[in-house]
Amino acid sequence: MKKIKYITLVFVFSLLYVGCEVDSHEVVNAYYVQPEAEMLYSNNPKTELPYTADELLALDFNPSKENFYTKDQSVVLKVKTTTKPESVSLINGSTDNRTALTDISEDNGAYIITLNTTVLDLGVEQGKARGLAFEITYPAVSSRGLMVENVTYKVHRLLDPREFKSFTFFDGLVQTFNGIGEKALIDESAVDLSFRYDEDFTVSVWVNSTTDNSDPSILGDKDWGSGGNKGFVFAYRGNSGWKINIGDGAGNRVDISGNAINDGNWHLLTVTFDRDGDAVLYEDLVEIERKDMSAVGNMDSGLPIYVAQDGTGTYGIPYLGMTREVYFHDVAMSKEELLDFYQ
Repeated sequence: MKKIKYITLVFVFSLLYVGCEVDSHEVVNAYYVQPEAEMLYSNNPKTELPYTADELLALDFNPSKENFYTKDQSVVLKVKTTTKPESVSLINGSTDNRTALTDISEDNGAYIITLNTTVLDLGVEQGKARGLAFEITYPAVSSRGLMVENVTYKVHRLLDPREFKSFTFFDGLVQTFNGIGEKALIDESAVDLSFRYDEDFTVSVWVNSTTDNSDPSILGDKDWGSGGNKGFVFAYRGNSGWKINIGDGAGNRVDISGNAINDGNWHLLTVTFDRDGDAVLYEDLVEIERKDMSAVGNMDSGLPIYVAQDGTGTYGIPYLGMTREVYFHDVAMSKEELLDFYQ
């Protein structure tokens, strides 16, 4: 968004701006003429390069108007104007907070104003947004006096990443299970996965199958003879899809079903477990369903974790298909954390 005004006397201009706040989307001006400037682009914060066409298609916001940054990512904004500016200031949140910008270059008859900063330097708090304005002053034209144009932008600061532990098993290994007793043990001898008993956690597994046999365990640490038993299980249900089941052995259980995945393609199955909130089921990083799990107590089954079997290692219905990596995390990951980790 951009607006422009002309002001005959400089001291009048100052009076108009004393104490004004920069709106999230625009700076209100008193007079308008034909605009000269436009926001050229903002870099992709993850790559620090201009967005590709595919990256732009994946966005649900317009990066020429706003963008989202972590504390460590560079905020690089460029404004293009067809007239050489006399001066440029950055209004940061409030007109009482302005800084001169001097990075102005000429490019094929146009002028590029560049801002390279961070949300920390801009003073944006976690989970908050800040309205910025490039205040561009042009030389006086005839009797109109100074011309001043504002090009605005909204900068969002994402919540700082949490520190958490992640454990990967069978990294890079494709395992095939043909249903005659094969299973793979998650080796806990050198790692502590006991957080799954009574704390928040996340589990993911890559699967690939074409069969329609129903109810074997893809991954689990419970006796799958009853869904009320302690522990968790990712259960394969053939043409009916798949499900997550958890229980505490005291009558509290949660069951969430996913879609059919027996199409011969690799699928990343993920469930996040928030002990005070919801268990959330994802397929290929897309949320499918969530249910409250706050009533579920301790889930320590006393059994190991197997791939292609339940915790007993002897469940009677075999899993037929392939698996790859299995992941455990000691937090209930957010959608953003899942995307950052797995993409």
